[in-house]
Amino acid sequence: MNNYSRFPSIISRDCCGGVLYKKYNQQYTSPTIGLYMSNKDFVNLCLHLEEYIESPLFDSLEKGKNGYPIGLLKNEFGQIKIHFMHYASFSEARIKWQRRCNRIDYNNIRVVCDAKANIDNEYIKLFASIPYTKILLSSNMPDEYIFCYNMKCYQLEPDLESLVKRRPDGAGIYLDEVDWELFLKG
Repeated sequence: MNNYSRFPSIISRDCCGGVLYKKYNQQYTSPTIGLYMSNKDFVNLCLHLEEYIESPLFDSLEKGKNGYPIGLLKNEFGQIKIHFMHYASFSEARIKWQRRCNRIDYNNIRVVCDAKANIDNEYIKLFASIPYTKILLSSNMPDEYIFCYNMKCYQLEPDLESLVKRRPDGAGIYLDEVDWELFLKG
């Protein structure tokens, strides 16, 4: 995978995308690094990606539980709240966001959503309408959707907070359960 000629732009709801860029030693070609957003906001972003990327990013003036900045994207499709939990200031988050927005390859996008355990059918149907190659990570999902991946770790630990945490058996991180090379190649 290191000689992959066109590594995709990974649009992710949380830290999963950044972990994949690091795993494959690739430059970030997505603004969704070092942040998270709600499942609903994430689907809205993906359904109207180009419109949101062209929208200005505002400081919400709110702070996350550890004092991190929270940004807002607003346009005719609604408002999206972005938690920049790995940034010290909104100014830093905005600079990185804008720089990475300019690197998106709209012809080579992969969408990754760690939706946590036990999401509902309505969300799965909405996620299905995203027009990019996608993967939805959760548990107890119906088999009829090829983009759904039932994470064994969520079946064993429904309250697991992050797929980027180390597994207790020392065999990597929970995210490693997925065949990423197959997904990234499309």
